[in-house]
Amino acid sequence: AVIVGLPAMPGCAREPEQVNLSAITFNYSDEDLAGVWVNGKQAGVGKDAAKPGDVKGGGVICCIKLTPSQRKVNVKVKTVKDTYFATAQIEQPWTKYATYAIVHVLPKRKIIVEIAPGTSFPRKDLLDQRLSELGIKPEAEYPLHMMNSGPSIDLD
Repeated sequence: AVIVGLPAMPGCAREPEQVNLSAITFNYSDEDLAGVWVNGKQAGVGKDAAKPGDVKGGGVICCIKLTPSQRKVNVKVKTVKDTYFATAQIEQPWTKYATYAIVHVLPKRKIIVEIAPGTSFPRKDLLDQRLSELGIKPEAEYPLHMMNSGPSIDLD
């Protein structure tokens, strides 16, 4: 019997598999958003400006393709007045059961992208941070099931 092996070919490593993620955008800023795109794919439309210390948005759009090793994305945000671009960090770690790319549009045109399993809600930590920046005392405590506490961490 003759066994023939193929030599390893440098540069032929398989590209990381892309994951289709549903997109959702939350607007914590004081600008009306007409649209949000991540790597050229729409991730949100028609998000009203948020009152200081509040958040607007939601509504799922399909689909954005990302690789689990991806650390940054290009984000385009069209407001009712102009358009701006940002390179946003993807918060780590990526959850093992990734299904959502959540775009958090913050004041001063800062963008945070979070990868999460299941459905998602606005981020309590981002709202609390914004309230603190504005010197506003929270008026109500959100039920835990209605708020996202921050980046997901896989325990297994």
